[in-house]
Amino acid sequence: MNADAIQRRMDTAAPGDAKRCRLLGLGLVLGATLLCLVPRAHAQANECLVAFRGLPGAEKGGKVVCRDCDTCDRDGVKDNKCTFQFDICLNQGDASCTATTLKTVKAKGKGLTGPLPLPVDSACHTFTATVPLKKNGRKKGTTTITAQAVSSTKPTRHDIDKLILLCNPQPATCASTTPTTTTLPPCGNGVIDPGEQCDPAASSSGCPSGQGCNTQCQCVQVSCDPIVPGEPIANTYQLSGVVGPKLCTARATTNQFGACATDADCGGRTGTCLQTPWVTADGIAFPFPLGITTTFTVGAADVPPTCEHAACLGCGNPNAPCAGTPGCAGNPQCVTTTCCDQPSFIVPNFLLPGLGLCVRVDQVACGVGVVNSSNPQTGDNEVVKMADTSDPGPDCTYGTGDDPAAKPCDTSAGGAGSDPKGKVVRTIGNGTPDANGIQYRFGVRILATSWTDNQGCPPGATFDADESLITQLVLNAELSTAGATAGFTDLNGDGCALAGAGFTGAGPVTIAPPSVQPVPYAGGISQAAAAGVALSGSGPLNDLGFVAIVPNGAPTIVTPPQSCTCTPAPGCPE
Repeated sequence: MNADAIQRRMDTAAPGDAKRCRLLGLGLVLGATLLCLVPRAHAQANECLVAFRGLPGAEKGGKVVCRDCDTCDRDGVKDNKCTFQFDICLNQGDASCTATTLKTVKAKGKGLTGPLPLPVDSACHTFTATVPLKKNGRKKGTTTITAQAVSSTKPTRHDIDKLILLCNPQPATCASTTPTTTTLPPCGNGVIDPGEQCDPAASSSGCPSGQGCNTQCQCVQVSCDPIVPGEPIANTYQLSGVVGPKLCTARATTNQFGACATDADCGGRTGTCLQTPWVTADGIAFPFPLGITTTFTVGAADVPPTCEHAACLGCGNPNAPCAGTPGCAGNPQCVTTTCCDQPSFIVPNFLLPGLGLCVRVDQVACGVGVVNSSNPQTGDNEVVKMADTSDPGPDCTYGTGDDPAAKPCDTSAGGAGSDPKGKVVRTIGNGTPDANGIQYRFGVRILATSWTDNQGCPPGATFDADESLITQLVLNAELSTAGATAGFTDLNGDGCALAGAGFTGAGPVTIAPPSVQPVPYAGGISQAAAAGVALSGSGPLNDLGFVAIVPNGAPTIVTPPQSCTCTPAPGCPE
């Protein structure tokens, strides 16, 4: 309803209706005002993700006009073109716009030269743009430069700035053929100019603790953030499991691994909204017990800007008789009878609800990983594992002379799913820096045993000789706060990737932020995820996919510090 319509309605209204009509008109005006203001405020809050510097008045885009060989023409000669010089600045926070973690940045335009593609960082980069005149120098020329940035955070933030560069002919003779330069705001003048994060000559540089101001007036890390505030990085630490948020499980029909309050948030399937920690096998989720602990040692601190500190998870003697599974002695169903006598990854035994099975997890080898305390975060620690059930032969490489003949792609005797052979390809990172915070990634080899326990699976229960073993699997679990992906794929082109349950299918499945979270720089709760495969070689699941999500409390110092060394042994399938 426009203003004329509102007035007509008021003119024809009964006297008692006049007040209501005025309120209606006021409501529409206020609504229109809010609709105009909200997008403007929202856009303003994103205006620091990308900006131009060196073209006064066009920091957020707009039109810049120059004449051939005027001082704004970088080459300074009359040559039927204008050369503009400027910076494209990324992620420069200010009072009205908070910097964030960027996912993608782009710049394009005819005649644009500079560092393309743009690096995903928080710095300024110098470009030139050449705009030729038309009609042999008699008509103006224009070009449009577009710069955009997209955040990796949710909700996604966008900032797109367009710069129109217009070059006019020079009607007179140029005063000088000496090239001129465009003067950018000087770094070191004691003032934090637009596009600068800091100034080393200012009374307060403008950089947070642990960062310094470089010669480009950008904040850079000069010391790595501590893993525990106030403590040296080289230390022994412990993470302890805590109750985390409810997340949709792998069997959710919508919002897989997303936050939820009820099963309705996960598509309505019963039991798909579950309190973390939990673990899934064949997509079926089971609550993980509280009391999970992870002890790791950082032997030496890395240096900025990487700040990626190597971590070690001790084991003691990996060939010690496994105290938790004495019933495996002489039992051909067991995969192994040995495990670490001083494990760093400890999971209390637990009862599978509804099945009456007791489960214990034992560490069988030392582990390695990293803790990245860069600020802003520069690490890239997502874990991706893709598997193929086909046997690659003794060299664990497809396409070589020792590859055996292909087996039927099923779980029958002699089928590809009836043996534990295959291949898992592991990659680290997705090409984008992780979210800010202290990120960690730990890999550990574990033995999972399930059995019917005669005592009802009390705390500290062991698998004994007079009890029935249900299954035993060796798993390579790699917990990461940056994210995890796993699935089955045909790596050798024989048409067979999976023979078994998988992830209720081949996948892949991905657990990404915000379902995983790093440790805040000031300390606090984190949430890590592991996704992987187990080629068990036996029913009922055969080739199996698993996902675990483990929330942890703030890391604490273990005293005295432990000494830890670990060289992971190569193996196959992983």
